[in-house]
Amino acid sequence: MLIPAETVNLVVERLQSVHIKGDKARQEHIKGIREMKRQLAANICPRCGGELKIRKGQRGEFYGCSNYPRCRFTRPV
Repeated sequence: MLIPAETVNLVVERLQSVHIKGDKARQEHIKGIREMKRQLAANICPRCGGELKIRKGQRGEFYGCSNYPRCRFTRPV
């Protein structure tokens, strides 16, 4: 299956528009990702700082923010 040139160009443009430019910006981005991973490991919501608690839904268990419904962050168990 071939992808039309227009679609390829559109995808390339979108990727370039969100590409992180500069070493300082890249380091800050990596630092933010590491902080988010640390918070998730400690069961802290990376969006609002609330506690992540195990919830039960139609599709099984998941972690949900204790500040629901103000914060709707979830992640798999």
